[in-house]
Amino acid sequence: MLLNDAAVLARYRAIDRLYELADAARGGAGDVWLLCPMEDPSLLPMLDGAVVRVGDNEWIALPDAWVVNAHRSALVTP
Repeated sequence: MLLNDAAVLARYRAIDRLYELADAARGGAGDVWLLCPMEDPSLLPMLDGAVVRVGDNEWIALPDAWVVNAHRSALVTP
């Protein structure tokens, strides 16, 4: 499952639903991915000002170059 625009969960104090999904995924119910835009990739992920609880190996910051697919669109010089 891919969750996008999930800030509403924090805004309406329903972030526990996200944690229930994460716990189910950890138990083998399937994968859960949360797309969480961030200003500073060195900080923990946040939704609407609330830190998202994640384990050390449960999140990754994607650089802008990856988002724009720069690794596949490199210019070839003749």
